[in-house]
Amino acid sequence: MLLKRLKQKEIITMSKKESFLYFQMAHLLDAGFTMSNALDSLEKQSPRKLRKKLITVQHYLEKGQFPWEAFKMAGFGKMEVALLRASERSGDLPGCFRQLAEDAERRTQFNQKILSGLAYPMFLLLVSPLLLSLPMMFKDGPGAFATTVFTYYGSLVAGVLALVFAHRFASLSMSYHSILNNLPILGKLRFRMAFYRFYSTASALLSAGILMDETWELSSEASSNPIYSRLMKHVIPRVIAGNSLHEELARLRFLPDVHIQCIKTGEVSGKLPDTMKTLAKMCLEDAQAQMSIIAKLLPAVIYLAVAGKVASEVIGFYQGYFSQLNQF
Repeated sequence: MLLKRLKQKEIITMSKKESFLYFQMAHLLDAGFTMSNALDSLEKQSPRKLRKKLITVQHYLEKGQFPWEAFKMAGFGKMEVALLRASERSGDLPGCFRQLAEDAERRTQFNQKILSGLAYPMFLLLVSPLLLSLPMMFKDGPGAFATTVFTYYGSLVAGVLALVFAHRFASLSMSYHSILNNLPILGKLRFRMAFYRFYSTASALLSAGILMDETWELSSEASSNPIYSRLMKHVIPRVIAGNSLHEELARLRFLPDVHIQCIKTGEVSGKLPDTMKTLAKMCLEDAQAQMSIIAKLLPAVIYLAVAGKVASEVIGFYQGYFSQLNQF
């Protein structure tokens, strides 16, 4: 339990450090610092993981790379890279870092809700099988108990490793994402988080004056979901050919009607960047509500499973007991 709390604290602290880093970058650039000088100033006060990234950024800047290329080489996210690329063209790097800081702050709050909401259900998921198997030690012996526990936790570890393996290898990645996208509750959560990133990036890029085709390409990549990214990229050629954006999105048949209507209004009013920003906020709020539902449902499911197992053991005991009585 202590390890979980430490891990939770590490994840949240990392997001806060990112937010602090981006705010500081914005302030230093506003004050007239060059990118290189700003990075020098921030390297010393950044945590080890971020410091390594900043040193890598410095290295590629010294080799003559553009800032967005240096941040990409250092392993920063697709959304960060896309916004940096747009801000270099618009000349508003401080504004870009301010937006990244705000996004990191929102992610911090979201991570806090996820980790605090799922900590107890995950604890139950890990501990309940162990407790339920304890009677087996007295009934069938330590060997049967050890075999059952090893099988459960071994299967759990194998499942996690399989997911990591599928996520890392491109040949399996599409199948991996397709399966997760179609899961009843998790799929909706992944959809909302992917389109939160998509709409946030699109809003910033359009506001910076980036053309629609490049905005759509970069925003699709920033969604970090290859299934949705591939579908969204199909829209652009037809939009460039003269079709309306909302009609082409409606043909994809996976975006909610409210999203289509908002985009239609944004097109007609000429305020598509503001519309994208509103949709990003809507997706994030929906994702937070979804996480609250998961955090409430998961303990209930685990309790029902435990109750079912206990009832099965009790029934099995009395069946054996009455069976022995009937033999006399």
